[in-house]
Amino acid sequence: MLNIFKANSTLYKFSVFFKKLPVILSFIVFATVQAEEVTMAFSHDIPPYIFEASDKGIEIDIIAMALAYKGHTLKPLYFPLARVPFAFMSDLVDAAMGDIGKDLLPYGGHYADPAVIYHNIFITRADSNITINEPSDLKRLDISSFQGAELRYPKWLKNVVTTGNFHANSNQLVQIKKLVSNRVNVVLSDRYIFKYYAKQLNK
Repeated sequence: MLNIFKANSTLYKFSVFFKKLPVILSFIVFATVQAEEVTMAFSHDIPPYIFEASDKGIEIDIIAMALAYKGHTLKPLYFPLARVPFAFMSDLVDAAMGDIGKDLLPYGGHYADPAVIYHNIFITRADSNITINEPSDLKRLDISSFQGAELRYPKWLKNVVTTGNFHANSNQLVQIKKLVSNRVNVVLSDRYIFKYYAKQLNK
């Protein structure tokens, strides 16, 4: 069994269209509305939001439909999560699923309204008797997380990163396997991503 603790009230936001807003994590779109095909950088598989093999998932479907409403088509390109903003900065794509802590405004990016909100939480094994209410509760604990979390949650993770107890994984299934095998004490993940992978492990 697993305990679930919220990291804090701050959530990831993935966004759609071309309006510039100071959201936490946004769909970054190149400043052109004439292109019929929009190439967009996504992370590799993040189920149920992104399924790379089929170009489907909650996030991809929402953005594809939003672009189709304006007469555009979406062409997803996939990268490790931490490389998504660099694909945009290098002009490999027209848009990106998020900035992962990088300011993309100087590169022609425009922050947009949220399309997908990720509910990131701390998760522990029930038999560990770990309670997380404040950053100091993470002291001396090994934490496995998605890439870029240390930039999003510096209040919670700064000390963990400094002590070398923070481990970022591009494949979030690895996080759950580490927790199940007691190789880490805590996982920081979106609750629905975690539930998806947990079900896969139980099959």
